[in-house]
Amino acid sequence: MKKVKVVLATLASFAMIAAPFTSYAADPQIINNATTGSIAVKAIVSSTYSISLPAELDLSYDSAGGADYNYSGEYTVGVKANLLDGEMVTVIPTDYNTSTHTTTFVMNNGTTDATANVSQPVYKWTQAAAAADDEVQAVYTSYVTKTGKVTALLESQGTYNGTLGFTFAKATTP
Repeated sequence: MKKVKVVLATLASFAMIAAPFTSYAADPQIINNATTGSIAVKAIVSSTYSISLPAELDLSYDSAGGADYNYSGEYTVGVKANLLDGEMVTVIPTDYNTSTHTTTFVMNNGTTDATANVSQPVYKWTQAAAAADDEVQAVYTSYVTKTGKVTALLESQGTYNGTLGFTFAKATTP
C-alpha cells in the first residue's frame, strides 16, 4: 500500500509540474530587463460552407397542375457559409439549365418511365448582397434557404422512384 501511495504522489507531482509547460503552442519568449516586447501573430483564413438538402421528397397529387395525373412537391436548399470577398457557393441540380432555371430527371414505377421537371430559381449563395434574381446572400450563422419544385405527370399506378442529384462548388463571383 505504501508503494502505491508513493507512485501516485510522484505521478501527481509530475503532472502538476509538467502541466504549465504543455499548454504553450510555441516556446515562450523570455524577456529580461527590457521595456518592450512583441508577439508574432498569424491567422489562417479560409472560406467554408455547409449545404442542407432533404434526404427524400414525396410528391403529392396537385389538382392545380392542370392535368389529372399531375404530382408535385417542394424541397428546400440551405447554405450556411463563411465566404471570402468575391466568393460564392453554387448548389446546382444535375443537368441544370442556368438560363431557364430548370432540369429534368426520370422517375420509374418498375414498368413505366416518367419525366420529372425541376424548377429552382436560386442556385447561387454569395458573400456580398445578391445582385441578380438567381442569387441570395449567404451568412455563417444560419442556413439561408431557397425552395425548388419537382412536378411530374404520373399516369400509371405504382410507386415511382427517381433521384435528383446536385453538384456543389465554391467559385469566384463574376
